[in-house]
Amino acid sequence: MKILITYYIPSGGVETLNRQRYAALSAHGVECHFLYQWPSEDGGTPPGGMIRYITDEDEQLRQLLAAHAYDAVIVNANYLMLERIRRCGFQGPLVFECQGLGTIEQTMGTLLEALPFIHSCCNAVLYPRTRHMQQLFQDLYPNLPHYSFHNCLNTKEFTYRSLPRLSEPVIAWVGRIEKNKNWSAFLRMAQVWLKQHPAVKIWMFEHAQLYEEDERARFEKAVAAYPFNTGRFVRLTNVPHAEMASRFSLIGDSGGFLCSTSLNEGFGYALLEAMSCRCPVLASDSDGPASFIIHDHTGKLYPGHDEQAGIREGLKYLRKPNKRQKIRLQGQRYVEKHFSPEVYARHFKQMLRQLGAAKQF
Repeated sequence: MKILITYYIPSGGVETLNRQRYAALSAHGVECHFLYQWPSEDGGTPPGGMIRYITDEDEQLRQLLAAHAYDAVIVNANYLMLERIRRCGFQGPLVFECQGLGTIEQTMGTLLEALPFIHSCCNAVLYPRTRHMQQLFQDLYPNLPHYSFHNCLNTKEFTYRSLPRLSEPVIAWVGRIEKNKNWSAFLRMAQVWLKQHPAVKIWMFEHAQLYEEDERARFEKAVAAYPFNTGRFVRLTNVPHAEMASRFSLIGDSGGFLCSTSLNEGFGYALLEAMSCRCPVLASDSDGPASFIIHDHTGKLYPGHDEQAGIREGLKYLRKPNKRQKIRLQGQRYVEKHFSPEVYARHFKQMLRQLGAAKQF
């Protein structure tokens, strides 16, 4: 059984998902190849055995499809690729996957543009089990088979690491500099946290390649005017994914937490990974994170429009170490139980079987 999974660039949450499901599906008899249109500076070296192609040429795509005779192809987000794959001769099951495309308005706009391509080319749609994604797909594609299940994380590999402790608490943020990630809210909230707790350090993990031009200009201007000692505010660019388990473990042990301020999230892999490393999380209730953050049990949620509520919840992490310790251990256990690769592989294989691509299973 051999499948091809496509995306724009080997970066961000989708690349994390691809690495995770490569391991999960390979262990259950599904050989996965991955096709990206363009390279990425932070894509890193693929895990041993992971086959990654990078091309935006139709002739190379045609040769790839012919050479491997894939049993199914999964196209993530790029609906124009659906037509290209059919045009290049692939006649097997073709699935359109969407892990989130920004704000709800942006996602709806993209899915409306994708309508003719999905209806003419696809056999099914696949998306994470979140409220807004389920509603959008049910409204727009009622006549196609729908598959919706949680993503996975190998918590045996991406997990807590015991390292020398930092002397000061770190509050971190991970994301692209774009409107949906709501980086400006994080800067405003961070100013209050630092005023209340001057020993805090602020780490912002950002992507140097993927951003919105206008937002990047606003971000640079805001950072230049940031009213704190530069030693308290650190920008980290294109940190390799292989280093992030150590970074999250350090943040968790420091007494700090990871904060997500997104307006909308289809899933939120960075939060899930942080929880696996015993790093407490605070997130805006942006849909996706609510599928694994149970407020005050596995993490903290705040209404996305209420920054003051987010500030208060962050201060509780800083001021109540015993409660914080309980939350971070409960969060780790929850991820281990509910997002296992075995459960993901079972759902994925069932989808392939129902689409006629996995008769041997």
